[in-house]
Amino acid sequence: MAVFIGLPMAQSTAIASPTTPSAPASGKEHCVVVLGKVGPGQSSRVAHEHCSPTAFDKAAYLRQPDVKARLNAERVTADVLLMQWWSDTDFKGQNLQVWGGAGPCDGEGYTYDPANYWRANLSSIELMHPDCDRVTVHDTSLRKSASFSISPRYFGSAINDNVGRVHVYRH
Repeated sequence: MAVFIGLPMAQSTAIASPTTPSAPASGKEHCVVVLGKVGPGQSSRVAHEHCSPTAFDKAAYLRQPDVKARLNAERVTADVLLMQWWSDTDFKGQNLQVWGGAGPCDGEGYTYDPANYWRANLSSIELMHPDCDRVTVHDTSLRKSASFSISPRYFGSAINDNVGRVHVYRH
């Protein structure tokens, strides 16, 4: 069952520091993830991930020559900040930045199955690119979902802290 909520989203420009995608804050609280493009019916692959116990400028990190070389080897770039994930409602708490490695969103967009920590803690998502104007959040069973055309501050009780998949795309 899908639920559609919201209005077309305006471009957002805020950037914050993320938390590790696979574990709770445990010394590596600031992370960046770069996704490869999604194939039909598939999840996007994680092309690159970096975590640090201290805050760092994610965009500057992704522009470093050695990082760019690793991304090129994976056949991805890191030009598009797709979304920021938050562990609490209203864009608060732990934070993760998700970058698109194959340009802005199109109709297929990017699909990310969150790792351990985010499956049980994701509560709000900030859409960060105007071409990525829709996000669908699925529960861990992939039987319930909610779609949003604005950055969702809360997913509803069935999906909050129970996320199995996030799909961001252009409507």
